[in-house]
Amino acid sequence: MELSDSEKYFLLKEQLQSYLGVLNKALEKINDAGATTYPIFVIHQDAISLGLPIIQRSVNGGRWNIHFSTLEEFVAKRLIRTERIEEFQALYAKHEGEFCLFVLSELGASFVFIPKV
Repeated sequence: MELSDSEKYFLLKEQLQSYLGVLNKALEKINDAGATTYPIFVIHQDAISLGLPIIQRSVNGGRWNIHFSTLEEFVAKRLIRTERIEEFQALYAKHEGEFCLFVLSELGASFVFIPKV
């Protein structure tokens, strides 16, 4: 039985609950440093070369690895095309008060927004 998009969202949100405190602290440091206006947390289970590691599942025994990235890195690595930057920024603005996650899993890759703590 295949899960609907809303079921996938709630399952992911549930799985990430234990990480939200760490994401919040990381976001505070990122904001204090003025590193970017568009922080993106990359959530994945395999090794990737995108962003800076925050949580490694091999170390903490969790299900997910989490890296910190930015819109700027996504554009530089051509994960977001330059002609779609404004579209992404508008989407990001609609989700003020939420974490922007780029989730890579067996289900594919997608942007997901979940409420901050």
